[in-house]
Amino acid sequence: MTQSKRETERKYEAPSADDTQWLPDLTGVDGIVSVVEKGLDELDAVYYDTVDLRLATASAALRRRTGGLDAGWHLKLPESGDSREEVQAPLSDEVPETLHDLALSRTRGAELRQVVRIRSTRSTWHLVDSGGSVLAELSLDKVDAESLLGTATQASWTEMEVELAEDADPLLLGIVDKTLRKNGIERAGHSSKLSRALEETGTGASRPPDRPAEGVNPAQPPTRSSSTWTRRCTPW
Repeated sequence: MTQSKRETERKYEAPSADDTQWLPDLTGVDGIVSVVEKGLDELDAVYYDTVDLRLATASAALRRRTGGLDAGWHLKLPESGDSREEVQAPLSDEVPETLHDLALSRTRGAELRQVVRIRSTRSTWHLVDSGGSVLAELSLDKVDAESLLGTATQASWTEMEVELAEDADPLLLGIVDKTLRKNGIERAGHSSKLSRALEETGTGASRPPDRPAEGVNPAQPPTRSSSTWTRRCTPW
Protein backbone atom coordinates (compact mmCIF):
# COMPACT_ATOMS: atom_id res chain seq x y z
CA MET A 1 0.00 0.00 0.00
CA THR A 2 1.32 3.45 -0.89
CA GLN A 3 0.50 6.94 0.26
CA SER A 4 1.32 10.28 -1.30
CA LYS A 5 2.04 13.71 0.10
CA ARG A 6 3.26 17.06 -1.13
CA GLU A 7 6.62 18.08 0.31
CA THR A 8 7.54 21.78 0.34
CA GLU A 9 10.96 22.69 1.72
CA ARG A 10 14.10 24.77 1.35
CA LYS A 11 17.65 23.73 2.14
CA TYR A 12 20.41 25.86 3.66
CA GLU A 13 24.13 25.68 4.27
CA ALA A 14 24.96 24.95 7.91
CA PRO A 15 28.33 25.61 9.59
CA SER A 16 28.00 22.92 12.26
CA ALA A 17 25.68 20.22 13.56
CA ASP A 18 27.47 19.92 16.90
CA ASP A 19 27.30 23.55 18.04
CA THR A 20 23.92 25.11 17.20
CA GLN A 21 24.44 28.55 18.73
CA TRP A 22 24.40 29.99 15.20
CA LEU A 23 20.74 28.98 14.79
CA PRO A 24 18.46 32.05 15.17
CA ASP A 25 15.45 31.98 17.47
CA LEU A 26 12.38 31.81 15.23
CA THR A 27 9.90 32.44 18.04
CA GLY A 28 7.61 35.31 17.05
CA VAL A 29 8.16 34.89 13.31
CA ASP A 30 4.76 34.91 11.55
CA GLY A 31 2.71 33.01 14.12
CA ILE A 32 5.47 30.79 15.49
CA VAL A 33 5.05 30.89 19.28
CA SER A 34 7.47 28.11 20.21
CA VAL A 35 10.31 26.03 18.82
CA VAL A 36 10.14 22.49 20.21
CA GLU A 37 13.15 20.19 20.10
CA LYS A 38 12.19 16.68 18.91
CA GLY A 39 15.46 14.82 19.38
CA LEU A 40 17.92 12.92 17.20
CA ASP A 41 17.43 10.34 14.43
CA GLU A 42 19.91 8.17 12.55
CA LEU A 43 18.79 7.86 8.92
CA ASP A 44 20.29 5.41 6.43
CA ALA A 45 19.17 5.68 2.80
CA VAL A 46 20.20 3.85 -0.37
CA TYR A 47 19.22 5.56 -3.62
CA TYR A 48 18.33 3.60 -6.74
CA ASP A 49 18.68 4.79 -10.33
CA THR A 50 19.67 3.57 -13.77
CA VAL A 51 23.37 3.35 -14.57
CA ASP A 52 23.08 6.57 -16.58
CA LEU A 53 21.08 8.28 -13.79
CA ARG A 54 17.83 8.82 -15.66
CA LEU A 55 15.84 9.51 -12.48
CA ALA A 56 18.32 12.10 -11.21
CA THR A 57 18.45 13.76 -14.63
CA ALA A 58 14.66 14.09 -14.45
CA SER A 59 14.89 15.62 -10.93
CA ALA A 60 13.34 12.48 -9.42
CA ALA A 61 14.68 10.15 -6.73
CA LEU A 62 13.95 6.65 -5.45
CA ARG A 63 15.32 5.54 -2.09
CA ARG A 64 15.02 2.87 0.59
CA ARG A 65 15.48 4.43 4.01
CA THR A 66 15.60 3.12 7.56
CA GLY A 67 15.40 5.22 10.71
CA GLY A 68 13.03 8.03 11.63
CA LEU A 69 9.24 8.04 11.59
CA ASP A 70 8.83 7.43 7.85
CA ALA A 71 11.16 4.49 7.21
CA GLY A 72 10.35 2.77 3.93
CA TRP A 73 10.56 3.39 0.19
CA HIS A 74 10.17 6.94 -1.10
CA LEU A 75 9.77 8.09 -4.70
CA LYS A 76 10.16 11.85 -5.08
CA LEU A 77 8.71 13.45 -8.21
CA PRO A 78 9.25 17.08 -9.24
CA GLU A 79 6.55 19.72 -8.95
CA SER A 80 6.83 23.50 -9.18
CA GLY A 81 8.98 25.78 -7.04
CA ASP A 82 10.00 24.33 -3.67
CA SER A 83 7.52 21.44 -3.85
CA ARG A 84 7.80 17.77 -4.75
CA GLU A 85 5.38 14.87 -4.68
CA GLU A 86 6.56 12.07 -2.40
CA VAL A 87 5.03 8.62 -2.81
CA GLN A 88 5.76 6.30 0.12
CA ALA A 89 5.63 2.51 0.41
CA PRO A 90 6.38 0.19 3.35
CA LEU A 91 9.90 -1.12 3.95
CA SER A 92 10.79 -4.21 1.91
CA ASP A 93 13.83 -5.78 0.22
CA GLU A 94 12.47 -5.23 -3.29
CA VAL A 95 11.55 -2.03 -5.08
CA PRO A 96 7.76 -1.87 -4.62
CA GLU A 97 5.85 -2.56 -7.83
CA THR A 98 3.81 0.64 -7.57
CA LEU A 99 6.92 2.82 -7.27
CA HIS A 100 8.60 0.97 -10.13
CA ASP A 101 5.56 1.69 -12.33
CA LEU A 102 5.50 5.37 -11.38
CA ALA A 103 9.18 5.67 -12.32
CA LEU A 104 8.79 4.05 -15.75
CA SER A 105 8.21 7.30 -17.63
CA ARG A 106 11.66 8.42 -16.46
CA THR A 107 13.65 5.17 -16.43
CA ARG A 108 12.13 4.09 -19.77
CA GLY A 109 12.47 0.47 -18.70
CA ALA A 110 16.20 0.54 -17.85
CA GLU A 111 17.33 -1.58 -14.91
CA LEU A 112 17.49 0.05 -11.49
CA ARG A 113 20.53 -0.39 -9.26
CA GLN A 114 21.99 1.10 -6.09
CA VAL A 115 23.92 4.29 -6.86
CA VAL A 116 24.49 6.21 -3.61
CA ARG A 117 24.20 5.57 0.12
CA ILE A 118 23.47 8.59 2.33
CA ARG A 119 23.58 8.41 6.12
CA SER A 120 22.39 11.38 8.17
CA THR A 121 22.40 12.22 11.85
CA ARG A 122 19.35 14.48 12.11
CA SER A 123 18.35 16.92 14.84
CA THR A 124 14.76 18.15 14.50
CA TRP A 125 12.71 21.06 15.85
CA HIS A 126 9.01 21.76 15.35
CA LEU A 127 7.85 25.33 14.73
CA VAL A 128 4.52 25.51 16.58
CA ASP A 129 1.64 28.02 16.57
CA SER A 130 -0.50 29.24 19.49
CA GLY A 131 -2.93 26.35 19.08
CA GLY A 132 -0.20 23.73 19.33
CA SER A 133 -0.23 22.88 15.62
CA VAL A 134 3.06 22.27 13.82
CA LEU A 135 3.61 24.90 11.12
CA ALA A 136 6.94 23.60 9.88
CA GLU A 137 9.82 21.32 10.75
CA LEU A 138 13.43 22.48 10.95
CA SER A 139 16.04 19.75 10.52
CA LEU A 140 19.81 19.91 10.91
CA ASP A 141 21.62 17.05 9.18
CA LYS A 142 25.19 15.83 9.49
CA VAL A 143 25.54 13.91 6.21
CA ASP A 144 27.89 11.17 5.00
CA ALA A 145 27.51 10.01 1.39
CA GLU A 146 29.16 7.13 -0.47
CA SER A 147 29.08 6.19 -4.14
CA LEU A 148 27.89 2.62 -4.82
CA LEU A 149 28.83 2.54 -8.50
CA GLY A 150 32.26 1.02 -7.99
CA THR A 151 34.32 4.03 -6.90
CA ALA A 152 33.38 3.99 -3.17
CA THR A 153 34.12 7.73 -3.13
CA GLN A 154 32.84 9.48 0.00
CA ALA A 155 31.73 13.01 0.89
CA SER A 156 30.52 14.72 4.07
CA TRP A 157 28.71 17.97 4.80
CA THR A 158 26.20 19.63 7.11
CA GLU A 159 22.92 21.14 5.94
CA MET A 160 19.67 22.50 7.31
CA GLU A 161 16.18 22.31 5.85
CA VAL A 162 12.83 23.87 6.66
CA GLU A 163 9.79 21.84 5.56
CA LEU A 164 6.24 23.16 5.75
CA ALA A 165 3.47 21.13 7.34
CA GLU A 166 1.02 19.96 4.68
CA ASP A 167 -1.72 22.42 5.68
CA ALA A 168 0.56 25.37 6.49
CA ASP A 169 0.43 28.72 4.70
CA PRO A 170 3.00 28.56 1.86
CA LEU A 171 3.98 32.18 2.60
CA LEU A 172 5.52 31.05 5.89
CA LEU A 173 8.45 29.47 4.06
CA GLY A 174 9.44 32.79 2.51
CA ILE A 175 9.09 34.65 5.80
CA VAL A 176 11.28 32.14 7.63
CA ASP A 177 13.73 32.32 4.72
CA LYS A 178 14.10 36.09 5.17
CA THR A 179 14.79 35.67 8.88
CA LEU A 180 17.44 33.04 8.24
CA ARG A 181 19.14 35.16 5.58
CA LYS A 182 19.20 38.19 7.87
CA ASN A 183 21.15 36.00 10.30
CA GLY A 184 23.72 35.04 7.67
CA ILE A 185 22.31 31.64 6.73
CA GLU A 186 22.45 31.10 2.97
CA ARG A 187 20.47 28.80 0.70
CA ALA A 188 22.20 25.54 -0.21
CA GLY A 189 23.72 25.21 -3.65
CA HIS A 190 21.86 21.93 -4.26
CA SER A 191 18.14 21.24 -4.09
CA SER A 192 18.57 17.75 -2.61
CA LYS A 193 21.02 15.54 -0.75
CA LEU A 194 21.12 13.22 -3.73
CA SER A 195 22.20 15.87 -6.22
CA ARG A 196 24.98 16.99 -3.88
CA ALA A 197 26.07 13.41 -3.21
CA LEU A 198 26.21 12.60 -6.92
CA GLU A 199 28.37 15.63 -7.60
CA GLU A 200 30.71 15.43 -4.60
CA THR A 201 31.32 11.68 -4.91
CA GLY A 202 31.76 11.93 -8.67
CA THR A 203 28.92 9.47 -9.24
CA GLY A 204 27.29 11.67 -11.86
CA ALA A 205 26.26 15.17 -12.86
CA SER A 206 23.65 16.98 -10.76
CA ARG A 207 22.47 19.37 -13.46
CA PRO A 208 18.71 19.82 -13.89
CA PRO A 209 17.04 18.24 -16.92
CA ASP A 210 16.90 20.14 -20.21
CA ARG A 211 13.13 20.03 -19.87
CA PRO A 212 10.85 18.92 -17.02
CA ALA A 213 9.76 15.31 -17.09
CA GLU A 214 6.08 14.73 -17.71
CA GLY A 215 3.99 14.48 -14.55
CA VAL A 216 2.74 11.10 -13.37
CA ASN A 217 -0.60 10.52 -11.69
CA PRO A 218 0.00 8.14 -8.73
CA ALA A 219 -3.58 6.86 -9.09
CA GLN A 220 -2.94 5.78 -12.71
CA PRO A 221 0.49 4.09 -12.97
CA PRO A 222 1.81 3.32 -16.45
CA THR A 223 1.95 -0.18 -17.86
CA ARG A 224 4.85 -2.37 -16.69
CA SER A 225 7.55 -3.23 -19.20
CA SER A 226 9.03 -6.20 -17.39
CA SER A 227 11.08 -7.47 -20.34
CA THR A 228 13.68 -4.73 -19.90
CA TRP A 229 13.62 -4.26 -16.15
CA THR A 230 14.46 -6.45 -13.19
CA ARG A 231 12.47 -5.58 -10.08
CA ARG A 232 14.51 -7.76 -7.77
CA CYS A 233 17.25 -5.58 -6.26
CA THR A 234 20.07 -6.68 -4.00
CA PRO A 235 19.27 -5.79 -0.36
CA TRP A 236 21.91 -3.73 1.39
